Amino acid sequence: MASHAHHYLAIFDDDGRALYLGRTKRIATADQRIVLTAKEHGRTFPGCDRPAYHCRAHHME
Repeated sequence: MASHAHHYLAIFDDDGRALYLGRTKRIATADQRIVLTAKEHGRTFPGCDRPAYHCRAHHME
């Protein structure tokens, strides 16, 4: 169960205002996925023939 958990780091100031909220895992936004699908058809690895909805969004050069 813990291996599927999403961990967050939240930092607050003395008055309880949120200063930072971060994740341990970077997640592509819906807009980023749309652009990736339009530009690369969801794949960036040479020879990949998987449809975009089967691909993970990774950093691109």
